[in-house]
Amino acid sequence: MKKITLIIVLAFILSVGMLTSSQALSVKNTRLQKILFNMQQRRAAVLVKKQKISMSIAEKSVTKIKPIIINQVTSPPISPTPTPPTSLIPATPTTSPTQPSPSISPPQQIAIPVISPQSPPTPTVAPPPQPTPLPTPPQPQLRNGLYVWQPTDLLANPDTWITKLQTINIGGNSNQAGQKINEIYLSAYHGTYASLATQYSTAIAKLHAANIQVYLLVGNYDWAIPATWSWINTNYVPLAANFDGVMLDVEPWVNTADTATKTWWATVQAPQDFQTFLNNWKSAIGPTKKLTLSIANWHDTATPSQTNFLTKIYESNADFITIMDYSTSDYISRIAYETTLAKPINIAFDIDKTVTPDPSIVFYTLAELKNAITMTLTAYPSIRGFAINDQELLNLGN
Repeated sequence: MKKITLIIVLAFILSVGMLTSSQALSVKNTRLQKILFNMQQRRAAVLVKKQKISMSIAEKSVTKIKPIIINQVTSPPISPTPTPPTSLIPATPTTSPTQPSPSISPPQQIAIPVISPQSPPTPTVAPPPQPTPLPTPPQPQLRNGLYVWQPTDLLANPDTWITKLQTINIGGNSNQAGQKINEIYLSAYHGTYASLATQYSTAIAKLHAANIQVYLLVGNYDWAIPATWSWINTNYVPLAANFDGVMLDVEPWVNTADTATKTWWATVQAPQDFQTFLNNWKSAIGPTKKLTLSIANWHDTATPSQTNFLTKIYESNADFITIMDYSTSDYISRIAYETTLAKPINIAFDIDKTVTPDPSIVFYTLAELKNAITMTLTAYPSIRGFAINDQELLNLGN
């Protein structure tokens, strides 16, 4: 009996010892699981922190955020506690209390923003501001003159003349439209000027107030002959002081009946004399006065060497040359050569209403004159201006 009791006690002690060892092993496994769980939790926390940093960087860039789902790392399954063999467990002893299993939360899904690369937005480039177009400035008036061979009416009624001159439009093209007379070539004779000096002075002052310049219109076919220069210097050069300039109408090629003129004009010396004649006039009237000369458009066909004659004129001190282009048909082609030279030129047309005109050289309506001016100005836009011969222009209306 004692032996049986001793055997039972030893079996019980052995059973208790094995149970204690099993419980200890279970506790040890539980601790390891907790340590592993804590490490996984820390790793997950580190991942979350990194993702937050990535999100902060992504928010600072202009990109589109797309969420993706990353599963949290799950812990490995926990091995069950080994159960001791039932043959070693006594039937009567009380079962050892079960250790509570640690509560492990299921893995969570964390949304981690991922930067989706995109092309930067195309900047909108505003068109450059367009400059406001400046208005086209009005073109300056050309210098357009009117020959006045009979000055009596102008001297007596300067105001009436000024009104008509400001009204008459002699034409022009799209760039130089509405041309007006702004120069008067006013005839004066040394024998009568003294008695009409007051009227000349009054008329010139009123014309100046209307922005119209006044030139002394003088000349004769024999004036270029050196034998006449002394008389000219005495009687006409002093008159120039009362005018803005001098228009010399000297045409030695016209009066071939005058023996002295004809003889002189046929000499080779004539062109040189003509140049000296012009230079003397320019020197006498001074640098503030303009000097011009009326010459025919066909002068290069007469004798003597007219090419040399033309060269001497253009080499002279004359400020500009007035070409008497008296034609109603080929007025453009006949002045082609003159327009290539450096000297400024005015183109003169002839107009008449009181006498039966020669339709080949004289315009007798203002419409014809305007058309000729328009055509000529279009062909030669750099000319100085026009000159109209003569004052019958005022009787043609507008």
